[in-house]
Amino acid sequence: MRFVPKSSSGLDIHFNESAPDRGVTVAPIGDAYISRGTKGLAAVKAGYATLASRDAAGTLVDYVVVRIAKPDALVVYSADDSSSSNPPPVSNVELSVGGNNRKSFRAFAQQNKGYLAGSLQIEWKSSNTAVAEIESTTDGKVTLVARSAGTAMLVATGGTFTQQTPITVKP
Repeated sequence: MRFVPKSSSGLDIHFNESAPDRGVTVAPIGDAYISRGTKGLAAVKAGYATLASRDAAGTLVDYVVVRIAKPDALVVYSADDSSSSNPPPVSNVELSVGGNNRKSFRAFAQQNKGYLAGSLQIEWKSSNTAVAEIESTTDGKVTLVARSAGTAMLVATGGTFTQQTPITVKP
């Protein structure tokens, strides 16, 4: 495995598909900042951590140093907005019954109004499923569908943060 900076907008990690044994593992060196949990790697505290990749024989293949930051906010944005690396937050959601009745969203953690890479496990819900309902959650994206005219809240919860976004569904 090799870490390659893709561009200023993201990361790219490559696996050597021609290697005889592709049993590569990634683990933190030390556990002061990152630990291995039941759902993968988890941040322990803010700071810098080193992640090492090792082959099946345990030989170090590559490593990367990552900054672990403590978020101070959770921001909901349109999953359909790919025009910017810093999409604007969604302040309200407008849907119509029968017409434009679906929209998709993602959530990012922020620190000092800057987006943080990585992810918080986000739990999504609607405060009124008779008006707007969560249709699906796939790969960090939630799809909201209009059911009937009225108002509700789209609630995103990640870590200790909750972000509520007003929903208006028109007839």
